[in-house]
Amino acid sequence: MKKVDNIDILSYIMKKVSSSDSISHINRMREYMSMSDAQVIDYFEKSVLAAKNPELSCWFALNIKGADVKAHGQVVIKSKDPKYNYVFAKKLADGDVRYTNWRLLIDYDSLLTELGTEIRAHCQAVIESGDPEYNYLCAKDIKGADIPAHKKAIEEGPKSRDKKRYLKKISALLSNTEIINQKILSLKPKEFKMGK
Repeated sequence: MKKVDNIDILSYIMKKVSSSDSISHINRMREYMSMSDAQVIDYFEKSVLAAKNPELSCWFALNIKGADVKAHGQVVIKSKDPKYNYVFAKKLADGDVRYTNWRLLIDYDSLLTELGTEIRAHCQAVIESGDPEYNYLCAKDIKGADIPAHKKAIEEGPKSRDKKRYLKKISALLSNTEIINQKILSLKPKEFKMGK
C-alpha cells in the first residue's frame, strides 16, 4: 500500500475546496496557533504548490513573507489564468512582492533581469488568453508592457461583449504612447540640457 503523507492529503483537500476556503483555513491556523510565516511555509507551501491553483498560489506568494515567489509564479503562468497572471505581474512590477527566494542572486542587476523575465512571462500568459480586459490592464498598468502585442491579442481573441470597448481603449493608449515617442524623438540635443 502506498504511503500517503500530509502534503498529499493537504494538496488533495486544497484541490477539492475553494481557494477562499483554503485561504481562510491558513489564516485561521496563523491566528489561532500563532504560526509565523516561516511555519506557514513549512506546513503549507508544498501542498499549495501541489494543488496547482493559481488563485491560491498568487495569494500565498503575495501574503506569506519568505514564500517561494518564483515557484508560485510558475503555477500561475502554467494556469494561463489572465486575472491572476495580471495580478502577479502588476505586484512584481510595483515591487509589492518580497523577493526572498531570489536573495541568492549576486547583484541588483541580476535581480532586475530575473524580475523582468518573470513579468514578461505573466504578461505573455495574459496575451495568450486573449482576454480583452486583462490585456488592456497589462498594457495600461505594467511598465514596459508590449502594447501592440496586447492589442493584437484583443483583436484576435475570443468574442466578448467588451471586446470593442477594450480595443478602443488600448488603441487610444497605443496612440498616446506613439505621440509621446514622436515628441521625444523630435527633441534636439540642446533641449535635453538640465538646469537653466
